[in-house]
Amino acid sequence: MDAGGPSQHDRKGLAAAFGAYIIWGFLPLYLILVQTVPAFEFVGWRIIWTLPLCLLIALFRKQGANCARHLVIAARSAGSPSARR
Repeated sequence: MDAGGPSQHDRKGLAAAFGAYIIWGFLPLYLILVQTVPAFEFVGWRIIWTLPLCLLIALFRKQGANCARHLVIAARSAGSPSARR
């Protein structure tokens, strides 16, 4: 870090830390709202919505092509005989 002030990397880290603290702070309110939902259904919906959300984040960060390439590699390795051991 130079004497001129915090770097861009430091500011991004600080923003991420504040975001995490805010989310963590509102978590109890969210849990109060969903306390009547059965646990199995709650976990199911979280699993179902994780993939679309992660894909949106990857597209927003312009990493869609990179994700597609890795999905193809994973699919090929899952189908190979050496991966089944």
